[in-house]
Amino acid sequence: PCYSPDEEGVTTTIRVKRNKYKTKLSELNELKDDRMLQLSHLQNEEQHLCDQLSLTPYYIPTGSIPSQQQLDDLKDHIETLKNERKKRIDVVTTKRSEIISYFDELDLTPDTTFAQDLINDEVETSSLSGVKLKEVEQLRTELSYKKEELVSLTTTLWDKITTLWDRLDVERDERDKLKSECYGIKPHHVEQLKQTLAELERLKLANLQRLTEGLRCELVGYYEKCYYSSDERAQFTPAYDEMYTEELLEEHEQELERIKTYYNVNKDMFNNVEKWNKLFVKLLEMETKSQDSNRYNNRGGGLLKEEKERKKIISKMKKIEEELLEDIERWEEEKGSNFLVEGKRLSDYVNCKWEVNEMKKKNEKLK
Repeated sequence: PCYSPDEEGVTTTIRVKRNKYKTKLSELNELKDDRMLQLSHLQNEEQHLCDQLSLTPYYIPTGSIPSQQQLDDLKDHIETLKNERKKRIDVVTTKRSEIISYFDELDLTPDTTFAQDLINDEVETSSLSGVKLKEVEQLRTELSYKKEELVSLTTTLWDKITTLWDRLDVERDERDKLKSECYGIKPHHVEQLKQTLAELERLKLANLQRLTEGLRCELVGYYEKCYYSSDERAQFTPAYDEMYTEELLEEHEQELERIKTYYNVNKDMFNNVEKWNKLFVKLLEMETKSQDSNRYNNRGGGLLKEEKERKKIISKMKKIEEELLEDIERWEEEKGSNFLVEGKRLSDYVNCKWEVNEMKKKNEKLK
């Protein structure tokens, strides 16, 4: 058809616009296809992570064309999932190693499907759900508790065995043999320790008198360390019983355990009493030496040195007394009873020491 110039201009404009729209539509379709392809890849990756972690995927309406912001958000979500996956893998791997170690130490075999799968499956490809993490921790806790129980039991058995070894004078070779055989907490180790303890208990019954007298010697040593008076020692009347029975032996064992605990809890105070006594003895030795008339013939400032040493000793003794009085005051407030040294309060004990020394010096002068 023939067009007028005006008509031809309009037709050209329409054609240009149509081509422009077609080009734009083609670009948009390419963008759509590209975004849909990206979405497909990203959602596949996300779904795999969500399945392993048992988490909810990022929501994009099905069939819709995602915006660039939605794709960026989806990528961020995938990175979050990857980080969470890595964290959970580290947690499960660490706890799985502990669990395997516990099974070995306890000489146990995994007896549940969950435990067997945990040991045999690869952590990276197995489920990492929150439920599984809780189950892994529960299994680890159960095995840890079993181990603690067995450690406590074997420690108790070894303590009892060692005590009886010492009291029965068991040979070193026999001790070393058991130590080399029972070095862990596996069931057969525990059973062997129980059998050994039972045998030692039978030997104990066959040696009641010797063991009881041995405990009495130990008691005397601790009574001395704790500065017990003769009256305090006499309060343990079983020490004078000569009818040697298992009950008598147990009474001595209980008394020894009591006095050991008392000593260990208050060791610092007893050590200070011992320090004070040593300084007191040293001071008396210096006083005795001062009575020697020949000392005045010494030259080189010997008398001055002695006086300085004497003052130094007295200063140390006063410092120890002050520290002891503070500690004892706290102890008495806490316990609600008196802390005694050879049956006396500390101040009375110290005064008695000085009084006895003064009395001794007076008696020597009378002679």
